[in-house]
Amino acid sequence: MRTNPLCYLAAFLLVLGGWIAAAAIAATSWENLHTTSITRIENGKKIDVTARGVAFFTDIVQERDVTCRSNPEKALKIQGAKFDLLNDDGDHRWHMLSTTIGAKAGSYAVACTPKDRSVDTASYGYAELPSFRNATVGKGIGSIATLAAAILAGWTYWGRRTERKLASFESP
Repeated sequence: MRTNPLCYLAAFLLVLGGWIAAAAIAATSWENLHTTSITRIENGKKIDVTARGVAFFTDIVQERDVTCRSNPEKALKIQGAKFDLLNDDGDHRWHMLSTTIGAKAGSYAVACTPKDRSVDTASYGYAELPSFRNATVGKGIGSIATLAAAILAGWTYWGRRTERKLASFESP
């Protein structure tokens, strides 16, 4: 078994399967945002931000560029959403616009406005970001699968090499 070249394929499949499982587990961290309650942002009112941070939403699919920013400027680091996430909260369908990065707990005034500064009838809201503990678990599973695959591939390589050396010594 140790010298079977199919062990390399098994190692590759182990890595692939491990990272697919890791991605699925990590994605569950975002699942809570699909069903959480969205709090509307009222102009000029402060919102409470926890250390986890918040995600900002709009109730209209935006064809234009909308940015959310805090007051004072750069008090919160806000980045655009990397993927489209929908939330059906009551009678609204919310679309994620952006999230905070490395938020510090506190109260911040936040405004979301279109960059083109034309009339805006959209409503904006926010929700606390989920715990990303599952993302860490997912990375751990992927890393363990990669390590196990590397050990399997190395063990197979060493066994095949040893077998070839022994065969070369035995043949006249």
